[in-house]
Amino acid sequence: MNHFTKTPNEQPQKMPRLSLGKNTCSKCGKDFIAEENKLAMPGTKDLESVICPYCGTYNGDVFINGIVFTRKIDQ
Repeated sequence: MNHFTKTPNEQPQKMPRLSLGKNTCSKCGKDFIAEENKLAMPGTKDLESVICPYCGTYNGDVFINGIVFTRKIDQ
């Protein structure tokens, strides 16, 4: 996945690095949780995409040793 997004004037802009835990979607504005499903393979850290569970928008990356998954915050 390309880690750049286009602004309305078509200038590429780097997406932010996110953290595990609570995040806010850049498109719909809803809060969600990003969690790591750790893998038992040392030395395999990589950038994983964070996708909003509400609207499906790419929100940036986290650098982890596993697979990132997101979930809605129950209200």
